[in-house]
Amino acid sequence: MSGWTQATINGLKPKSKKYKVTENNLVVVVHPSGKKSYYVYVNRNDKHIGDASVLKLIEAKRIRDDLLHEARLGIKEASKLTFKEFIETKDFLDWSKMKRDSHEKRIESLNQVIVPFLGSIKIKNIDLQVINRYINHRGSRDGVANTTIERNLTDIRSVLRCAYDYKYINELIKIPRMKVDKGKDPRILTVNEITRLRKVLRDNEGLNKHQIKLRKHMPLLVDIALITGARKSEILNLTWEDLLGNETTWKEIKTIPLQEDTGEVDDTLEDLKEQYKMLVESSVV
Repeated sequence: MSGWTQATINGLKPKSKKYKVTENNLVVVVHPSGKKSYYVYVNRNDKHIGDASVLKLIEAKRIRDDLLHEARLGIKEASKLTFKEFIETKDFLDWSKMKRDSHEKRIESLNQVIVPFLGSIKIKNIDLQVINRYINHRGSRDGVANTTIERNLTDIRSVLRCAYDYKYINELIKIPRMKVDKGKDPRILTVNEITRLRKVLRDNEGLNKHQIKLRKHMPLLVDIALITGARKSEILNLTWEDLLGNETTWKEIKTIPLQEDTGEVDDTLEDLKEQYKMLVESSVV
């Protein structure tokens, strides 16, 4: 059979068994039910390209030509893996461990807040429309702030970048960044404010013994925060091993102090050391 026309395709009759006819790498499979399907013979396989009752011959030929052109250029067929299946591949996990220090947290975030929405979608089918639906889902239904959504989008960008680099997908979509509220710039406390804060914390006037006992740890905690810049959770989780070095009572911790640097010697550190010494002595007793 040569020189196919649309009438040729329409004239193919069903038989008791499925059969196929071929012209120039375009294949038509005719089923006993009468259904006809287009395939293209590329990379030694018949690749399905459409239902002949929906797809016209001229469209089938165009798709065939595109696929054959891509095959000649060495462009691989996009992966059929879903988003969830891809992030579980050795390629992605190895890439993530190598590229990201926070690998485990990022994988946990992917599985908790992204996979439930994107997990079943084939990675090759993730486009801006899918991304916008995800943004609307997180923002309107879950009530998540733009800052958090942008962090999720960063994870999605990383996954798609890896998929593109490893040729699981042939195109890399550009996901626009969310507008986020950066908030107010952090303000450093002045020397006067530091002094007033430390004085208030040590003033027990008007307090009974029980109240004094409840707040006795506050001056030390605040002094640690002011000197080291450590977060509340970091301070509350401190152990004696964190404070004691091998040959010195104090370890040097590289952090950003919360108090203003005036270039003058501050007595706060010495006071803190003294309080620490007192705590050690009382704990021994």
